[in-house]
Amino acid sequence: VAICCLSIGAAGGAIVSGLGAKAEDDRLTIRNSAATADSLSATFARVARDVEPSVTHIKVWESEALAREGSGSGVIVNPAGFILTNAHVVRRANRIRVKLWDGSETDAKILGIDMQTDLAVIKIEASKGLPIAKMGDSDKLNVGDWVLAIESPFGLEQTVTAGKITAKDRVTEAGAIH
Repeated sequence: VAICCLSIGAAGGAIVSGLGAKAEDDRLTIRNSAATADSLSATFARVARDVEPSVTHIKVWESEALAREGSGSGVIVNPAGFILTNAHVVRRANRIRVKLWDGSETDAKILGIDMQTDLAVIKIEASKGLPIAKMGDSDKLNVGDWVLAIESPFGLEQTVTAGKITAKDRVTEAGAIH
């Protein structure tokens, strides 16, 4: 599950731009005051409230004959319907269905997959502008920075988990950089 939401968590962590961040930095900063549990909690709640409408639930069917199904999460990154998700969620899909925050559902198509980073871009047709998650610069994240993973795993809608960056630029045995 942690690997499944890695890209969404990294995106969520970079989203706090504009919510108290310095102009030259996409990370949240607490200016000249001691951080309290209440201030951190309020910030997490504000980020979750702002980002949740851009989080999608993705259902995939791998084969009509075998009726194999899977699911995952995505995040809308462009109001025209571009959604960032994990490659392992959609790589074998022959049909993709996306459920939006408002409960509406629509089919999607794969635009690109990068197995090394486990990222994929899918697209839905949108009749209106969609809510997007503002992306920050992940290169500005540091070990120890707080991040949020906002997702819809296993059909559970809009779950929010907090954590911190524990390492950067690790290469796994499979050769993927995380």
